[in-house]
Amino acid sequence: MKELVRKRGKRIVALSIVVIACYFAVLQPVRVFQKEVYYWKWDDGEISKLYDGYNQSELRLSAYGGQVPSENPDDYVTVCVDFSLMNRSFFRSMEIRGDVIQCEKDEAAIIWIDDGYFLMESLFEGFSKEQGNIILDIYKGNLEGEALKKKLADIVNGITLKVSYNMDYIPTISKIGKLKVHSKDIHEISLKERNGEV
Repeated sequence: MKELVRKRGKRIVALSIVVIACYFAVLQPVRVFQKEVYYWKWDDGEISKLYDGYNQSELRLSAYGGQVPSENPDDYVTVCVDFSLMNRSFFRSMEIRGDVIQCEKDEAAIIWIDDGYFLMESLFEGFSKEQGNIILDIYKGNLEGEALKKKLADIVNGITLKVSYNMDYIPTISKIGKLKVHSKDIHEISLKERNGEV
């Protein structure tokens, strides 16, 4: 009797392991961890990209009558949300893409979004990690210090992100989730740090 119970227990454990492995491999193969949120202030070089650095159709200026809201670089910051992605499956991912599909709070302040950095077209091997990020250019006006960080946290927390990935032998899977950050966890870096000069 004890031997029978022991065998059944082993089967249950083995079945549980198979179920968990299938869950990670098929239903939840890629996990996205939000790592860090930081921003940097603009200089004269940064302001010029509003005119010749971007595709003008990508600028979000409808709230300002289609015009750049300010010529002063001190009125802008760029926000970066860094992610770590883990492939928990033994399948390879052929592509991972993160798309901002909704901005609920102070959308007018976001004048440009680049979620292309969250696009990975190279092979993402099983049981490996990759990095990605989303970048937003923000019109902040004269906000500084804690008031600015609170505004940036509100904007980031209002973002809905859709993450899609293609795996070997598995159809495209999409997940929708919200970003979450507290204002105290947002920190400022310099342009030199951003450009890797320090």
